[in-house]
Amino acid sequence: MELKVHIEHDARFRGTAIYLFGKDKDGEFVIEPMDLVMRHFEEGEAIYRPTLVFSGRDGEEFLQSLAENLVCIGFKPDELKAKAGELSAVIYHLEDMRKLVFKDK
Repeated sequence: MELKVHIEHDARFRGTAIYLFGKDKDGEFVIEPMDLVMRHFEEGEAIYRPTLVFSGRDGEEFLQSLAENLVCIGFKPDELKAKAGELSAVIYHLEDMRKLVFKDK
């Protein structure tokens, strides 16, 4: 089975729309809308049922697709943002060094 995620900003309700779809042995499918119901719980109460459960490698495929789509719409972990900033600083430094070394050429 192949499981994919598509994420887009949705102007209809000034929010974010997330679509889950994929392909299995029977063809292409879409996961129907779900009502995410919140329930308050008491401190120390055991939580036995996870919100989402995937079998086999489906969870890995879902998370990979989710991560790729989050980056596509501009979400990046702070660590990646910092690395991008460091890379920009190195690029500017190298450009400055080139100007100093090759200024007469």
